[in-house]
Amino acid sequence: MLKKEVIISFALSLGFLFGSISCTKNNPADMEVANPNGAQAFVKQNYINFIEGSPARLIGFADGYCNENGFGTTWSKDNALFDNDEGMRLLLEVTDQPSRIKASSGDPYISAEMRSTIDFRYGFFGTYMKPSNVSGTASTFFLYADNPHDEIDIEFLGNDTTKVQFNFFKNGVGGNEYWYDLGFDASEDYHHYGIYWGENELCWYIDFTPVYRLVGKDTPSAKCKLICNHWAGDTRNAGIMTWMGHVDEDECPSFSCYKDIEIADLNGKQMEVLPKIKDYNICPDSSTLETKPVIFKSNNAYTIADETSTSAFDITYLKEDIDKDYRCIKLTVEGIEEMRYVQFKIKNLHTEDTYPALCRLTVDTSAGSTTSNKFVSVWKDGKTSGSAYLKNNSLEAHYEIQVNEEAIMTFRWYGEGANELTLMFDDFGACPTISGKGQRDGHIFISDFKFGGVQDFVPIDTSGYVDELYSPNGVPEDPEDQQAIIPNEYIKVTNVTFQENEYYHCTYSDDGILMEYNQPADGYQQTGYYSYNIFNSSKEVIFVIKNNNRKELQFQLKLKGSSNYLIENNVQILSDSSTGRVARWSSSSPGVPYLAVAAGRTCQFKFTLSETNTKSIAFCVSPAVASEGSLLVKGIYYMPVEA
Repeated sequence: MLKKEVIISFALSLGFLFGSISCTKNNPADMEVANPNGAQAFVKQNYINFIEGSPARLIGFADGYCNENGFGTTWSKDNALFDNDEGMRLLLEVTDQPSRIKASSGDPYISAEMRSTIDFRYGFFGTYMKPSNVSGTASTFFLYADNPHDEIDIEFLGNDTTKVQFNFFKNGVGGNEYWYDLGFDASEDYHHYGIYWGENELCWYIDFTPVYRLVGKDTPSAKCKLICNHWAGDTRNAGIMTWMGHVDEDECPSFSCYKDIEIADLNGKQMEVLPKIKDYNICPDSSTLETKPVIFKSNNAYTIADETSTSAFDITYLKEDIDKDYRCIKLTVEGIEEMRYVQFKIKNLHTEDTYPALCRLTVDTSAGSTTSNKFVSVWKDGKTSGSAYLKNNSLEAHYEIQVNEEAIMTFRWYGEGANELTLMFDDFGACPTISGKGQRDGHIFISDFKFGGVQDFVPIDTSGYVDELYSPNGVPEDPEDQQAIIPNEYIKVTNVTFQENEYYHCTYSDDGILMEYNQPADGYQQTGYYSYNIFNSSKEVIFVIKNNNRKELQFQLKLKGSSNYLIENNVQILSDSSTGRVARWSSSSPGVPYLAVAAGRTCQFKFTLSETNTKSIAFCVSPAVASEGSLLVKGIYYMPVEA
């Protein structure tokens, strides 16, 4: 949720008030105006279609407060309206109901602010929009981060909708406003407005044509929410009133309208277009799906009665054979790379106890893929059910089948083309959201595999958006000048020797510890170092890690104490924020982050530990994003206790 202190950009200078200002004048971000003809073509992909209703999983609305600091408007979720013709309409109205007035100004304006539930860094962002022409109002489409304050804006003022303002903030510093003359009245019809946000480039688009482009070395870099709002200013604020004017209440209510939003998210890796909302909750009819042969590939813990079958599998398993994670069956299916649904019939034949069978399904990416497939819906007998749910950022679907129960399970995923299913049974221990516990004997029969749907994932070649990352010969180059200096009070660890195995090979040199890995696709393997008091009882640790690959690398870093994993949920990125991020935290092992380092870059992660008695370090590269490659641990540092 955005804090009440959120400030939407506005300019108070007289120069801004009476004309456009080039962003090269007194520009704190060192950006230069560039020829729009050199910009990338805007990518149109449907992310949110408001004509289809409110996509509740992907957006939220401010409610019951005002952003203050120049705003004279209270947000209400009830003022976000959805219409089959106009899409999402943000309603600004005048009210005399004191109970609804939360703005400290006392201004009687109620309106709506939409914000994404997902954060983004870099990419294409666009919308079909029709701003309000009511004087004294603003209609916006922008990206915003609170701490640090980074922002990229498209803003209309109701007193002249033949012009649009482009603007951006970097670390709270603005002064980059630019007015563009549209040549039409934006309030009369829907037009498309878009932003391309790259690591050192910003470009604004009108109807998919680039019209204003900036290049340089200091664009916003914080992960941002995407926001649309419609507001009026604080009538006590003279600067705001000079900029946008007083609301003409005789023209109210006022509407700012959005038909859809398109997003192609770079986020430091290949762009990914998310699925259309309308497909989330509709289970496909079986008659629309296609029966395909399913080929048994591997089996680590389960006995299959007929491994040559391509349509049905009689599977038995024993607890002692599945007492380790990722014991799985892999089934390959040719020709489903463009499909999005899998359906099969499953029956629990186990009769020796009353426990249900606990089941897990993942869809593996095709060979050479760098992006995981994810599930967006799961149905049991055509309905959503408490015994079937999504887990681990929707990378997996979990469900249960009672003894003697037979059910038709249907799943929807998105991601790059896939041709492999991974099935696991009773292999994941205690599951608090479904009954019983895992890891027990079982007997399952699966049949009637069907597939269908159409692809809604669009991978896009991003080579044209990489500026100075790679040298001409294709070798990653790491700009060392963008790295922070390790504080003098930190001491470098010099006695770490990681255990090797068939998946990890380590080479030690003055440059650091080079880990070359070949991570198996069917499970996590790790390399580790085991010793007590590695950091001499310190609670602050810095890891400096370089990714030697041409794609973003994700890995787990485990620091374990006497009983628990130790990393607290406040990882800091000390180096340039575009080099690394915390992808997510493990849901099964609290205190274990999934860290990401951009291609060819070095990142400095600073950790605070919950205990001082560190027992072990372990690295585990995610097979979902990189099956083989190398990373360089350039240094491990700790803050001495006495410091």
